Amino acid sequence: MRVPLSWLNDLLVEPVSARVAAEALGDAGLTVSRVEGVGAASPHVVVGEVVSVDADGAVVRVPTCEPVRVPASVGPLRPGARVAVAMAGALLPDDAPSGTVRVPRSGAGAVLRVGEVCRARDLGGDGGAAVPLPPDASLGAPVAPLLPAAAGDTVLTLRVPGHLPHARSLAGLAAEVAARAGTSVVPDEDPPASGLRAAPLAVATADVEAAAVLVPEPAPGAVDPQVRRRLQLAGLRPDGPLVAAVRAVAYRTGVRITLHPSSPGPLRLAVHADGPPGSGPHHVDGVRPPVPGEPPTWVVVATAVRGARPGPAAALREVCHAVGADPVHAAAGGGPDGPRRVLVLDLAATARRTGLTLGADEVARLVARVDARAEPDDDGRVRVTVPPSRPDLRDEVALADELVRLAGVGDVVASWPAPLHRRPEAPRRTLEQRVRRALLGEGRQELVTSLVTRADAPTGEDDVPLVPGDGPRAAVRSDLAVDLARRAAARPDGGRVRVFEVGGVVSRDGRERRVAAIASRGPAAGGDPAELLRDVARAVRAVVDAAGAGRDVALLPADGAAPGGVVVVVRGRPVGRAGLQHVVRRAHRTTVAAAELDLDELVAASAAPRGRAPAVPVRRSGPHPALTRDLTLDVPGGGPSALELLDVLRAAAPLVTDVRVVDSHVRDDHGVTRCLTFRLTLASPWRDVTRAEGNAVVAHAVTVCEGRGARVRR
Repeated sequence: MRVPLSWLNDLLVEPVSARVAAEALGDAGLTVSRVEGVGAASPHVVVGEVVSVDADGAVVRVPTCEPVRVPASVGPLRPGARVAVAMAGALLPDDAPSGTVRVPRSGAGAVLRVGEVCRARDLGGDGGAAVPLPPDASLGAPVAPLLPAAAGDTVLTLRVPGHLPHARSLAGLAAEVAARAGTSVVPDEDPPASGLRAAPLAVATADVEAAAVLVPEPAPGAVDPQVRRRLQLAGLRPDGPLVAAVRAVAYRTGVRITLHPSSPGPLRLAVHADGPPGSGPHHVDGVRPPVPGEPPTWVVVATAVRGARPGPAAALREVCHAVGADPVHAAAGGGPDGPRRVLVLDLAATARRTGLTLGADEVARLVARVDARAEPDDDGRVRVTVPPSRPDLRDEVALADELVRLAGVGDVVASWPAPLHRRPEAPRRTLEQRVRRALLGEGRQELVTSLVTRADAPTGEDDVPLVPGDGPRAAVRSDLAVDLARRAAARPDGGRVRVFEVGGVVSRDGRERRVAAIASRGPAAGGDPAELLRDVARAVRAVVDAAGAGRDVALLPADGAAPGGVVVVVRGRPVGRAGLQHVVRRAHRTTVAAAELDLDELVAASAAPRGRAPAVPVRRSGPHPALTRDLTLDVPGGGPSALELLDVLRAAAPLVTDVRVVDSHVRDDHGVTRCLTFRLTLASPWRDVTRAEGNAVVAHAVTVCEGRGARVRR
């Protein structure tokens, strides 16, 4: 739908700019895809100077590297005259279906055509002559300040949702803009009646009103030229004066108007209107045939849903007034009253669902804008009677969505509804598949080994267990991490080795467990131990995240373990271990970082309650994308724990829907300092979160964390 801004402003008491109109319509639930200036309002229509004139046309000088070749059909030009030049990319009015044409860059030779001189009809006038400009006009300056306002216009291209039929007319759009831009709608001035007594008109469809008139053929040029130009910009071809008047009134009011040639016999017309679903065509009976000897007449029929303003009769009077013709016959009628839909709105449930806290009076004020009627009850509910013009309001959820649209999407406080139930965690088999995908996504190679090992498998005398208490190896594998570390150290290639395995082990009490083991070896059979531990720690977090507990993982030092040895704790429950494994093979010592996670324990820990309200997951596939921000903090010894900082960041702002620890390591430059990187996800179910809001949330989070003793890494 194309909307000329000047036509929209004619319906408003205080005109608005294109930016204000676009923001108001977007807040009303419509999509504004383009805002373009046409004619003098286009920034590509500038002042040029005629340099020379010959038989082939003229050459015009503008602030470009090439002169502009002008066709000779523009009209008489004289050297030195200032004229309006539409450069490449300018939009000018045209008879094309879209109503406009964009000036191309074309031509060849010594003089390249990069534009054209504007004719009077391109700038709101008539004729093909060039429009003269003041001789002191600055070359290359926009021509809009030098010409009347009618020389240009701004066109908004909209996409109107199907459930908002009132927004397909200028009157409906003006009402939406007025409600959000601090202005009001100009009251309709009903044209004077013709004095004819309207005959009864039979309408079979419920809740539909209709009117019809017999109008003689109007004289050519009866419609105002400005209306024809606006119809052209709206993409509606003004074919003939009566057709132009019908299209202009229908576009402005939203009333469905059809035009039919008169016939000798009685007329039975089938016309379509925006009625209730499934109503189909509306049959209209009662329009009399023309009387012999009358001049040629047209039958103009208008239909609308009952209660629409203006109604069909007023719309037809406006058509007759636009063409300056008096009808020779008029008829009006309506169908029977249909059942009225009554919806019961729970205000408390609506507040939880939408984030809007509305009282009964506010609900009544909002729904009155769509011709609905609200009656409050004593139990915090409101009974809303839906008008026939809104068949889309079928239930309480649709009515709540309409209240959000009427109140303004941009004014809704960002919030998430509480979950109705906690989704059960996936079983162990599904978790194993997720773990494999997560580790393969990190670029690791999967190994598959046998559960049964040799009882006399050689061991290195310098081996350091990950956590004390590991017993001697048995014929049945009891420790997958140690076995995987030896295999990583024994790889013949001298490059970096990053492997994992998901398999079974048998504990000393005879119980079989499913575990995930991870191992990392640096290049040249070595590598920085701290870097190897960080690499394994990232893999551990990926595994825990696959189980849905990535927020509550902690790597705690293991009592009595070797340097770097840690226990993986999820929601207060130990689920695995990680650390350095020193493998001695052929008198050569290789350092490997390894980890082992018990998948059964991980499933149990993930299903355990967290001790706080469950977080609502971010809706990744919704219409409003989430915004992420990373925050790196240095936490000195004795400072707050990672779980404490997670709680602080989650409460930083209502827009924060998710906080995760994506990196953690220890620095030992000036005392033991933990470096934690948190990823904050900001989202709203009703709108896009701006970058400025994201920066403000991060700044507030930094202030709160610094008050707890953490420092932001600069």
